[in-house]
Amino acid sequence: MRVTLPDGREAVADYRDAIVVRMHAVYRARALEADPDPGDVAALTAWLERNMEQSARCARGECDHAA
Repeated sequence: MRVTLPDGREAVADYRDAIVVRMHAVYRARALEADPDPGDVAALTAWLERNMEQSARCARGECDHAA
């Protein structure tokens, strides 16, 4: 799943990654033309900062997570 953060960076995660729950929440809010929950955005930002390479691999279709 892909979500663009407010700062323009894109977070990409495999469906098996726990952060996808937060990504779905942000996506749903935006689909309803609402502001995403700040806690979801903060969690995604923190996750991306810790997992930049993993996100890049997922963006390239090279995710290697354990199920």
